[in-house]
Formats: sequence, structure tokens, C-alpha cells
Amino acid sequence: MKKLIAFMLAGIMLLCLSSCGKETNNPSDALNVVSGGSEQESANLKDILVEKTEQGVRLVFSFVCGSEGVTAQEQAMKGLPPYTLSLTDTPYRLKLSIAALAHWDYVNNSIISDETGLIQGGVVKVLPSESRSGATDLYFNLSSMTNMTVSEEDGRLVVDLAKKDFQASQAYYVVGNLYYEYSEGSLPEEAELTPTLATDLTNVVMISRAFGEQSEAEALMNKIKTDFSEALAGKELRVIQLEAGKLPEYYAQEDLDAINLKKVIRRDGQEETAQALFPDGVFICWSPDKSTAVFSKRSEGTSYDEMALEYLFTVDSQGVKTQLLNDEYAQIVFGAYSPDGSKLLIIEQVDEIQYCSIYDFNTHTRTNLPEEEVGTYIPGIAWAPDSQSIYMMSAVDIMLNLKKYDIASGKTSPVSEGAGIDTSLYAFDGKLYYIDVVDEAETLVSLELESGEQNEIAEVGMFSMSSDGRYILLQSNEADMSDGYTKLSLYDNQTGESKELIGERIISDYFFSVNNDKVYVVSDTEEDVFMHEIYCYDIASGSLSKLFDCVNGILDAGREGELLVRATYSTSRGDFPVTYAVSEAVG
Repeated sequence: MKKLIAFMLAGIMLLCLSSCGKETNNPSDALNVVSGGSEQESANLKDILVEKTEQGVRLVFSFVCGSEGVTAQEQAMKGLPPYTLSLTDTPYRLKLSIAALAHWDYVNNSIISDETGLIQGGVVKVLPSESRSGATDLYFNLSSMTNMTVSEEDGRLVVDLAKKDFQASQAYYVVGNLYYEYSEGSLPEEAELTPTLATDLTNVVMISRAFGEQSEAEALMNKIKTDFSEALAGKELRVIQLEAGKLPEYYAQEDLDAINLKKVIRRDGQEETAQALFPDGVFICWSPDKSTAVFSKRSEGTSYDEMALEYLFTVDSQGVKTQLLNDEYAQIVFGAYSPDGSKLLIIEQVDEIQYCSIYDFNTHTRTNLPEEEVGTYIPGIAWAPDSQSIYMMSAVDIMLNLKKYDIASGKTSPVSEGAGIDTSLYAFDGKLYYIDVVDEAETLVSLELESGEQNEIAEVGMFSMSSDGRYILLQSNEADMSDGYTKLSLYDNQTGESKELIGERIISDYFFSVNNDKVYVVSDTEEDVFMHEIYCYDIASGSLSKLFDCVNGILDAGREGELLVRATYSTSRGDFPVTYAVSEAVG
């Protein structure tokens, strides 16, 4: 049964609220408020649609019970989950609070295509925290005062917004880059700041209610600084003047300054800073020509140690960032360009399940690979040289098998008989390289794809190949050593010769340079801050040298002469990743 709730008498509602003598510290007192819904099991905000109407804009929120991506089951919802809708005074926003929301499958891209200009940018989502109620808050920035009409039906909440005539005026506000602190809960609602989009329609700024006098705004700013000094933790508050319907600026330099002051490495006893290549971003892979890097970036307002959705970006040699769709990922654990550079292979981790997809740079679309073909656990995967198929070691049920996936048909075919093991996988010159069990020993082997002949290379614990297939790094099995020590050797795939690079050490990582002329080795120390020693082996000269000590993090090859260090930057909301570019040489 459909229920219509009209808000044509907003003035009467306000009068009623005032007559109750209700006092509030909310910096954005509601102009219109409506609540509804009832308790629902496993509520999922499935989709948000924006439709143009004669009067303005219609927002349609669609709900179901369960999520196919998590529970593998979805059911129609009878009624709606508990919700509260409100319109706020300047800055103008529509706020939707949903209690006990278990999932959200909506795609942000669906809510930023408002051709009327009434809705500014996408949704700002604030997850529940200890300092707030258990509701998930969604904010939509509006360019004008509006009238709101709300209707309910099973599984659908419909909100019609129509612009109201208003006279644009200037007011004073307190603003600050404190959205993370608010989302995490260290900045409580008592600080009288709420989230709003910034002018870039991407970053989020915390903002106060409007003040007619600058001195009034300054008084609130000083109160916040005194009462919530711990939450501010080096962040600045500002008083700005803003026209009604406009958005504040985001002070990005404030974050960058703090990140770039972090001591990332220690070289010859001297601690050094490094350039933040991608704040709050994680390096995924390089393009074949090394001109472009792929990074993942967490959704706004989530701390490093909690479940966060991620987005994919490319960064070119000029530092220009481009988002690949608006698709959300749980956690991206692997990415690789196709040899021709036209596609990007992505593995996403959701709890214990892995999902594989391909992004096409030509069509700007993403295709999910069928689980019944590729499986849900993929320890090893590699592009075929023709960029039209993929080799993988994966498990559909429990057993791992080596198979080939054809992109055109969407089908897999077996590559070898018998069960496989948890191993990396590389494809070069008509051969596959992986670890197999030979005479009860884990052994690196090469498989001739045409003949099916398998050749043994060496007993190893793990291995890695250069991007041109020339060299293979062989790490000994830890079980053969004491105290967690291993050995690392370099195998020449052309000559068959092997050379030990570094003796018995606790080796946590190793990788080739982008030009495959060097090998970087990460060895663990017993220090609290600079927890890694970074060594460089020059393949041509055969020399090994120590480059620097590094803070705890994950290292990858950067552009020529650079290393990428994914370290953590600590804030009051927790730690989050920052990818730094570190020069191999001094200066």
C-alpha cells in the first residue's frame, strides 16, 4: 500500500516544533523532517536513481533484503527500513538517515547525473560510529532551497524536490578538513559541524551553521578548538564567508604538508622525507610501457583498519589522475595490464572469496568473469601474449587446477591434468612457469604449452619473474633454514645459470626494477621505526649495495631510479596508506 506524505505546510511544522520549546545544538536545524519505515532484516540500499521532473528532481531509493555480492540471496522488501529525511538550512542539503543498514549496492555514478543542477555532485556517506546513532547518513548537496514531497511503497522511498525562490545572501561559517575525524567518531556531533561537499565535488569539508556576524563564527571556532583539541590534531579551522547555495573549498595543501613531512627512509644515518605520489592510494601495477600507473583509493570517510570500498585510478607521467568508472571494490589484491595495454585484469577480495573482472580501456566498461568458470580463489594468474585469453591457477570448489580462460567465449579449458597447488603463475614464449610438487618437493617448473612437456628448474619456496621473462628470482624454502632465514638467487632463463644474490636473511620481499636491470631486496630488521633494509643488486655488474633503511610498508618498483613505498600515515581516525616515490640515489 502506497503512502503519500506531503510537506506543503512546512511553516506550520516549524511553528509546532518551536511551540514545544525544543532546543538543539544541531548546526543545521531541519526545515522539513519526516520519519518512517520499520525494522528489516539485512536491509540493502540497492540503487539510487535521479529523475528529472516538471517541478525539479525525483530521487528514488530502492531497497531489498540481502545482497547477492555478500549473501548470494536477495529478497523483495515489504515496507522500508527505519529512516529519517530532512532538509537543512544553509548549506542546503538533503539528509537521509537509515537505521540498521546492512548493505549498500548502489553505484555512485547513478546519482551525479542531475541535469537540473539542483543536486551538486554525488552522495556523501557517513557510516555509524560510537559517537553517533547506529544510522547510516547520506547527504546530498543542493544548490537552492527546496520543497520536499515524500512517498513510500514496498522497497521504494521516493523524494521529490522542487526549487524554491530565495534571495542569495552571504553568511559566515566555520570549516575544516575534519571529515575523517567525524566519520571515525573522534569529532562528535557536539562540535556542531556537519559534512558538505567541497567545490571539487569530491572531497568533503566539515561546516557549521550559518552566522550573520563574523564574530559569532569565530566564537564557535574558538570553542571547538578548546573543547575538541585532541580531535583536531594539527588540523586547522577557518572562518569563511560563503554565498547561499555555494560550496566551500577543500584545503588539500593542509593534508599534503603533513604527509610530506613524514620521515620515510634513513640513508647513511640521516632521516629523509619523500614525495607523496598518491596520498591515500595503493599502487597496483604499471602499464606495459611504464607510462601509467594504476592505484586504488579508499572511499572517503573510512579508516585504514575497517572495511572500506575502493576505487581505481590511473596516474600518468604528468601526475594526472583519472578514475576508472565509479565502480566500488571491496579490496583490490591484484591488477595487471594486458600485453597490448588495452585491458586491465582485476582481482577483488571479499572476505574469503575472490572475484575476477576485466576493465576495457577502449570501451570504458568492466566485465565480471563467471565464477563457475574461473572460481573464487585465484593464487596465480597471467595474461596470454595475445591479450585474448588468461592462464590461471584457480579453484571452482576446493581443488586448484591450471586452466585457460578465453575472453570471447567466457569459457575455461584445462591446461594440465591433476590438481595444482597455491602458486604464482607467469606466461612467456609459449611456456607457463609455476610451482608444482615433484617427488614430494615444491619445484619451479616450466610447461611447454604446445607439447605439454614439463621441465624442472629448481626446488623453491617462492619465485618471481622479470617482466621480459629473462630472469627468475628463486627464494629458498623457509623450512630448510633456521630462524625464518631464507636465501635469494637469480636464475638466468636463457643460460640456465643461477647465482646467489644475498645470504641467509629474513627476506620479506623482492622485485625487479621497471627495466629489469636491477633487483631490489627487502630484509627485515629488529627496529621499531625503520623496520626494513633495502638492497639493490645490479645484474650487469653483479654488485650488491644497501640503499637505505625504510619505515614499515610495502615496496614496488617505480619509474627509472625510483622506488615506491606504501607506508602509513597516522591520524586521529587511524592509519591510512600513502604511496611515496623514493629516489634510489641521494637527492
